[in-house]
Amino acid sequence: MTLLDLITQALQSIAVYGLGQTPNSAETADAVNALNIMVDSWNADGLLIPSVTRESFTLTIGKESYTWGTMASAGNFTTARPARLTRAFIRDGSYDYPVELIGGDEYEDITDKTTSGRPEQLWYNPTFPLATVFLYFTPDAAYNLRVDSEQDLIDFSSLVATISLPPEYLAALKWNLAQELCSPYMKQVPPIVAMRADETLRTVRRINAAQKAEPVRLDLFTVRRGDSRNILTG
Repeated sequence: MTLLDLITQALQSIAVYGLGQTPNSAETADAVNALNIMVDSWNADGLLIPSVTRESFTLTIGKESYTWGTMASAGNFTTARPARLTRAFIRDGSYDYPVELIGGDEYEDITDKTTSGRPEQLWYNPTFPLATVFLYFTPDAAYNLRVDSEQDLIDFSSLVATISLPPEYLAALKWNLAQELCSPYMKQVPPIVAMRADETLRTVRRINAAQKAEPVRLDLFTVRRGDSRNILTG
């Protein structure tokens, strides 16, 4: 499905156009703007981000902070600025060493931020347009930092490009855009549109929540010596 197809179907869903009719350039421009505003609001909801992206960066000896992003000017990490980080670790040879994700207050409480070593903690400050990564310890070698992150859904622009998102997103985009477009066209939201907008968005959240759920580790449960009871059955 192209962006133009999506907009056309959304407008047909609220009876602005009939089958076989298409919006004009001004209407498509307004619809694209409404769609991008809607998607930007979705980006604040972690369960509307479709997947986790793993990236790899080479650290610089003695450098404890790194900018991240591509807007305005390229950062030290020249990929899209993440919405949030979910995991980080240092890969050194054939070994992986976890890096704890901490908050700004915890980072500021570190007295000597210049202590060198293999980084063990990371604070991600999602400033805009470039985010900033702060590491502790300050790298004493050119370590390979690997980071899992949730990337924002990108803004839409090309009307003829195929929308590259999982299938469940197409329905959610169509019905929620239709709902958004009711106001500028001075229309009441049809009940079927409101219902489908809610259902499809909940479907996206449910699928993403299932993908991101951590499995239960039975090895975390221990039985005291001499206790023969089964902790799962009692």
